[in-house]
Amino acid sequence: MTRSFLLLFLIFTVSLTADPHYNIRGFFGDRATGMAGAFTAISDDPSGAIYNPAGLGFSYYNYMSNSSINFSENVKEFEKVNGWSQSYKRRSSGIAPNFIGSMNRLGDFMFAMSIFNQQTENYDQSDVISRFISVPFIDSVRAQYTEQNTNYTFGPSIAYKFSERFSLGFSLFGFIDSTRISLNSFTQFMDNTYSNQTYDEMRSTSGILPVLGLQYMLSEKVFLGLSLRRPLGIKKSLKVTSRSLTNDSTDSSRVNVFNLTETQSEGYVGLPTFTDSTQQLLLLGNATLSGGIPEPIEVRTGFAFFINPKLTISVDWIHTAAYRLKNNNILYEPSNNVLLYQSDEFRELRTIETNNYALGLEYYLTEHFVVRMGSFSNFSNVKRIDWLENTIQTGVRASTFGGTLPIVVNDLTILYTVPAVQQNERDEYLNALGYSFGLGWETSGSAIALNIVQQSGRGLGVPADDAPTAILDLRAVSIYLSATIRN
Repeated sequence: MTRSFLLLFLIFTVSLTADPHYNIRGFFGDRATGMAGAFTAISDDPSGAIYNPAGLGFSYYNYMSNSSINFSENVKEFEKVNGWSQSYKRRSSGIAPNFIGSMNRLGDFMFAMSIFNQQTENYDQSDVISRFISVPFIDSVRAQYTEQNTNYTFGPSIAYKFSERFSLGFSLFGFIDSTRISLNSFTQFMDNTYSNQTYDEMRSTSGILPVLGLQYMLSEKVFLGLSLRRPLGIKKSLKVTSRSLTNDSTDSSRVNVFNLTETQSEGYVGLPTFTDSTQQLLLLGNATLSGGIPEPIEVRTGFAFFINPKLTISVDWIHTAAYRLKNNNILYEPSNNVLLYQSDEFRELRTIETNNYALGLEYYLTEHFVVRMGSFSNFSNVKRIDWLENTIQTGVRASTFGGTLPIVVNDLTILYTVPAVQQNERDEYLNALGYSFGLGWETSGSAIALNIVQQSGRGLGVPADDAPTAILDLRAVSIYLSATIRN
């Protein structure tokens, strides 16, 4: 098999698809944010359309609007990525609108309209890492990396109060989730040869997010809430372009250049294209990349205890189901008569079940001055990463051409990638814990609030394909400013 085809295969299997490794993706509304998201059994302001639209029916107000912005900084640090000294940090920071919502009563019905931002991440950095213990033939790697992730969700909600004790609500949100990644890496080898790779990915996924909720007043002081949701992708667009330039160790003047592009839009898949006319990949079956996002079912249950007019405590339990999307794709490279079978699923979309909690407290120090605080968990939706297992898998891939098993049938070579040693596309496992604290000033017609949310954790991650497992630290903080008008 030619060296050019080996490089082609390596390029094609590169994936930097960005996807949140957690299911808790932000907080919305002044009260819900200050109480760490423990809002399912309350949900009586515009942000309740997100947590539990049934709670809108129990609002004391005929009209209310709320808006907020937030500043966030997120730092992920991979420790000792070269095996002994250097660390690698990914840092994102920025300010963006967080939530805008309003609700209006019409008889026993409450109508609401919301727009909120579940995710805004912006990474832009340049790094140099030298002397990898685990890869002794590499002298250094220089990488320029940019990444932008956004998610905007918007739509109407309705709640109906069937009795003094029971309310039912429904939200139908639309969403646009997009990712843009650009990576330029230059690898210098110990024999003075080099490799330069560029990778660009543009993904846009739009769909709907229905939320069904109910709320029940067990007594004047105790409320129970339940909501069910699941995102459903409808339109998917993905374009991935990878380019590799290397010099041959046997002839430093020789340069190999490869370009690979795959496009998917609205369920139609463009064949991967290859700039060298002597090489071509044909796609048999489904797309090799999904263009989508995980679509797990989420169930939120909540309990709220209004101890007295000044003090309220609430608890939420958030269950998010596992998600897998089956796929069966085969790639054929005719010039070498090679068939590649990679995976029976979209590995970048696989998530595991999570169970998170949120605990919140609200206390009025005076008639107008309120303090809110809470704690929450944000457990990883990625399968636990085992250091020894990942090290063995990396070694197998390095010694067996990416973990493939070659099968020769007459003149046809079949490369079967063994699932057990495939590169894990979701390569960060870290369970985070967080806290919230907020101050608010409220009158009968308006309110302002300042909330701070902090979360941190420590786990394991793989900073790049076939890199050794490294200790991963997360530090994230968000500051929310919000204003409310009501009557």
